[in-house]
Amino acid sequence: MKKIYIAALLLISTTTSVFAQEATPVPEKPVHFLLSVNGGFGFRTARISQDVPQNLRSHFQQLRSGPVISLEIGAKVSPSTAFTLSYSSLSMGNENFVFTEQTTIGTPLGPRVVTIINRLSTNDRISVITGNWLSFVPVNDNGTVLFTSKLGIGAATFRSNNTLQVDQVGSTSFIVNGTGLALTGGGGLDFKISKSLFFSLNAEFTQAKANVRSNTNSANNEDAEEGLSNLRLTGGLRLVL
Repeated sequence: MKKIYIAALLLISTTTSVFAQEATPVPEKPVHFLLSVNGGFGFRTARISQDVPQNLRSHFQQLRSGPVISLEIGAKVSPSTAFTLSYSSLSMGNENFVFTEQTTIGTPLGPRVVTIINRLSTNDRISVITGNWLSFVPVNDNGTVLFTSKLGIGAATFRSNNTLQVDQVGSTSFIVNGTGLALTGGGGLDFKISKSLFFSLNAEFTQAKANVRSNTNSANNEDAEEGLSNLRLTGGLRLVL
């Protein structure tokens, strides 16, 4: 009987040990790879300069908004914190804008005022590259919805491709570009689709300006300050592995 009792104790001890091992949680990876791809719409918030001629202001009004694409890659070092590098591009364009100018020309009968018809096409792009700190805070109890916040610092570049066609004279093309400091902040919501995949809705604001210059050789080609501040509203996918 004593031998049977000892054997039963050994069996219970072994079983308890097995169950304890099975209940031990698998430790989570300390660092997770993070990749986000987003698309949406953006708006320039800087005002149009008072130096822009009145007959061109409506052209530049059409260059204040356009599509946005963005890519972000980094490491999620804890459930609530990530560090990333991001690229975002805001594109704007307006084709064949017609404006007129009046000039005086000499003729055999004396000076004469003529109207010149111009056509201007412009394609602008603001690109922002920043290093970022991201925060994730659960909104509900099961963690399927996360509130995200973002702060970043980096550089903003501006490139404007222009073609000016002057009636009965010809056309010329020129580029205006420059780079400046960029500060970015924003927030959004992540909706969990699966263990590693989230659908994201984001709003980000970038404060930036740059000294820009055209590639023409004119005597008055001097640096000018260009406001690059913009608001971007995007949606996309975030992968956490």
